[in-house]
Amino acid sequence: MCYFDKIEKTYTPVGQEIGINEFDTKSISETDNELWIMSEKRIFKTNLDFSEVFEYTISDGVSYGIEHLAACLNSERNRIFFGGQDGIQFFNTEELPVDTTMQNVVITNFKVFENEVTSADASLNGKSISYSDSITLGYKQNFITIDFSSMHFSNTTTQKYSYKLSGVNKDWVIADNNQNSVTYSNLKPYNYTFEVKVSSEHRTWFDKSTKLIIIIKPPFWQTDWFRFITIISIVSIIILIIRIREYNLVQDKKKLEKTVTKRTSELIDQKNKVEIQKEELQNANDVKNKFFNIIAHDLRNPVGSLVQLTSLLRENYNTLTEKQLKEIINAASSSSESTLELLEDLLIWARSQTNKINYKFEYAKPYFLAESEIQNLIHQAISKNIKVKNEISKHIDVNVDTSTIKTVFRNLLSNAIKFSTPNSHIEIGSEYQDEHLVIYMKDKGVGIPEEKLNKLFKINEKISTDGTNGEKGSGLGLNLCAEFIKNNNGTIWAKSEKEKGTTFFFTLPYKQKT
Repeated sequence: MCYFDKIEKTYTPVGQEIGINEFDTKSISETDNELWIMSEKRIFKTNLDFSEVFEYTISDGVSYGIEHLAACLNSERNRIFFGGQDGIQFFNTEELPVDTTMQNVVITNFKVFENEVTSADASLNGKSISYSDSITLGYKQNFITIDFSSMHFSNTTTQKYSYKLSGVNKDWVIADNNQNSVTYSNLKPYNYTFEVKVSSEHRTWFDKSTKLIIIIKPPFWQTDWFRFITIISIVSIIILIIRIREYNLVQDKKKLEKTVTKRTSELIDQKNKVEIQKEELQNANDVKNKFFNIIAHDLRNPVGSLVQLTSLLRENYNTLTEKQLKEIINAASSSSESTLELLEDLLIWARSQTNKINYKFEYAKPYFLAESEIQNLIHQAISKNIKVKNEISKHIDVNVDTSTIKTVFRNLLSNAIKFSTPNSHIEIGSEYQDEHLVIYMKDKGVGIPEEKLNKLFKINEKISTDGTNGEKGSGLGLNLCAEFIKNNNGTIWAKSEKEKGTTFFFTLPYKQKT
């Protein structure tokens, strides 16, 4: 059965929710804004919008013989006549009964994972489910089945059930014919209210419903008391840490005061140590200034540049040309590499300043130490078409800490590539000098001005120049090289000629193995 909208010119199925379409419709008649729909076994009365329905059968006094119903007629005395195989029949619309007897629904069974919950279960507190208004379950008991039944048994074939579960069903759900159970799965911890009601014999719904409160408790880590205890514990730990730090600071301050007092006394008695202590203090101050300068400036600039480039790329991606995109991506890549180089140098430098680098001396061939770093940086050399020649003798051994010497090779080679002109070459070689091996690294780059040569390895002098392709440096690399070579019992120096290139030299102890 469909409703035709004259304005929209559309057909909409109607009567499905109230069961009219379950039977073959024989005739339809209208009286006082009501529709009377006759089928072979039932007569339905409904309003024009199908919001409610009354159903009548033989048990309500309606006689039948209309298997071959052909027509019907409304009279002026609330009678509807219809013809069938037994002749003309009629019924009085005002004499049909209306069932107003309130019907109750009883919850007859409750299952968890298909296992029946009985009065012996703790969740029901010794009551039967039919006499309980609530049930409490654990968070894992989230697959439930509820059985229910009407207490009116005169004509159960025309009854229907309607149910809903708060938090799951927004509206009432009308159960299929003869369905008197419902199953819910994967329920989350919550206080649910299950309601069920039944229709009368004439399919009118009663407002009164049967309710069951279903409480699914959350796991302990989701409870308010657990959150409260966790917060209190965290706050307590933070306060304890603060107290311990305050105590340690007080103790450190006392120790420092004792040390200062002792040093002051020593300075008064030994004036010849004043200059030494002054120099140590100056060096410590220089280290601090260098650290803050790198953090505040050198690290901020490439990161800020990277942020600006990515923002430009994000905001103008669709309007940029392919050439502009490549330029931005290349600039971002260069900035990222510069930042990574700075962070690596800063990490190594910080470890060296806190004496956390353990020097482990062993015999090693400098040729292979240099070769491993050449392979690590070969992509940088290829990008500028620079050839790197390793001409260190393969047969000589030096007694060094291999990790720090590889760092020296990496920093010197990175600088050489950075300041070499494209299409040039870099030569790494060695020569003997007494009991030391002199290793040199020569490039054909822009060179270093003479006034800067003497400042290359001083921590308090910032010597950082852009490479031939605009590469950025941290200014820490050569300081690391100088410190590592010194701790490997060697020396380092440089020679340079502007626009012709630079050569770095460093010595390592050379002794034959015994």
